[in-house]
Amino acid sequence: MTTITDLLAGPLTSTALCWRIGRRDGVVLGFTNHDRDIIIDGQRYLATPSFSPSALVMSAGFSVDTIELAGVLSHAAIEASDLSAGRFDGAEIRLFLVDWSQPDAGSVALSSGHFGTVREEDKKFSVEVRGLTDALDAPVVELYSPECRAELGDARCRVNLQPYKFKAVITRVIDMQNFLVTAPVSGYFQLAGYLAYGRVRWLSGNNDSDEGEILTSGSAGASIQIGLRAPPRLGLQVGDRLDITAGCDKRQDSCINKFYNRLNFRGEPFVPGLDSLVRYPNG
Repeated sequence: MTTITDLLAGPLTSTALCWRIGRRDGVVLGFTNHDRDIIIDGQRYLATPSFSPSALVMSAGFSVDTIELAGVLSHAAIEASDLSAGRFDGAEIRLFLVDWSQPDAGSVALSSGHFGTVREEDKKFSVEVRGLTDALDAPVVELYSPECRAELGDARCRVNLQPYKFKAVITRVIDMQNFLVTAPVSGYFQLAGYLAYGRVRWLSGNNDSDEGEILTSGSAGASIQIGLRAPPRLGLQVGDRLDITAGCDKRQDSCINKFYNRLNFRGEPFVPGLDSLVRYPNG
């Protein structure tokens, strides 16, 4: 059986570049720079002749390999709304070569990794693909910190989030970052800043299933006013339903007085900081 290695060694080649994108929600898309679609292992790779990758650089060491993709994100199979909603953020991608005349002869792997943040410029999208060595940039050990290093509700924090969350409906849109929601029976949620650093998760509307971070919160009569750190990708509408979870500013006082969780505080509030180096001695 003729393999792709044999075909590449011949005087003429008929290779095509293919890339397979697997989104975090399970959707898989395939594309090729050939002028016709190619079927490989049951997956259709759609023709994208306008695909314009940057130079693919792979190193033998531990430096991070990257490649810039542009044309593929303009394909009709990828909707701008999906890109704006972040559905391709963190997607896995695999680039390889095949022989378009014999796609079942095998492939030559070129690179693999995951999408960075998708960027939009002049109504065009581009993304940097980060190689597998990108994971080596992650910190291995934790640093001392006066603030808690756990995330609210995770295995180290152990706070039960159920008493700190509620469902609400947007009753008024002030702007794309500030809005009013229906208030629950408990009055704690209406305290100034009680929801700050918390999360919202949209249950309906254009941003369904997306999440956002709360920056400010406070009472607004019978409602609660919420300010987001960044506007949602697809705007706000009256009637949108959402889950709201109170936040933690990671200070020890909040851990004690708001969440009653002092034993699980993961910080060192009494370790001297850099300010101690510039203090004048007493006496």
